Amino acid sequence: MRRSAWRSGRSLAAAALIGSMLLNGGAAGAAAATVTAPTASEPPATASQGRFGPFGYRGIRLGMSEERARATGKIVLVSSGGPCSTWRFRTPPRAELAISRRLGVVAYIDAPRRARTPEGIGVGSTRRQLTRAYPQVRRSPSGVFSAAIPRNPRGDYIFVLSGDRVRQMVMALEGQDCAN
Repeated sequence: MRRSAWRSGRSLAAAALIGSMLLNGGAAGAAAATVTAPTASEPPATASQGRFGPFGYRGIRLGMSEERARATGKIVLVSSGGPCSTWRFRTPPRAELAISRRLGVVAYIDAPRRARTPEGIGVGSTRRQLTRAYPQVRRSPSGVFSAAIPRNPRGDYIFVLSGDRVRQMVMALEGQDCAN
């Protein structure tokens, strides 16, 4: 199979899985992800806080083991059970992430409003900006959009739009096993 066909098929599958996870609750039965506006106590995004991808967010990388991620001291447990657990960053912005026992960090659920991909896409970006940044973006039957993460062949971005704007943004590891 041609790489581009394989990639778009994988992206659509990831979009359907992560879209289901976002819309039906987080990893391992965690509460549904929500988008919250920045608060006055939330510090401005720094380069480490604001860059969402291509390999991770705030020093926690896709594929990193739970033990290594926990050892950073940056995350706290939200819920556990089954093959996956849900964690969030200890300090604002408090993005959530899913960690698989088998694969390590597999997804960042609901990126904070100020987070941006290296291509400049974040919550509030328009569909036009999304398609310019990711010309190969695809829409799944469930209505979520996915794009391969440039420079990371093992990851996908998942975007949920409301009207013409990105409402939620996820970064997921290929073959992740935490979505519903």
